[in-house]
Amino acid sequence: MSVEKRFLHEFQSLPKDKQQEVIDFIEFLHHKEKKEEEKLSSLMDDVMKDNKEALKELSK
Repeated sequence: MSVEKRFLHEFQSLPKDKQQEVIDFIEFLHHKEKKEEEKLSSLMDDVMKDNKEALKELSK
């Protein structure tokens, strides 16, 4: 059974309040992932800013 089918089967067998908890958890995971991506992007921006001159030299 594929992961999607298994998830759907398990999800549908839950009561409605537990289904909502699952949805809330999924949204939490998406939010957490987005925050981690933003943190990494910010870190990369800082590295590039801090090393602007060295990067200019390397691009020549």
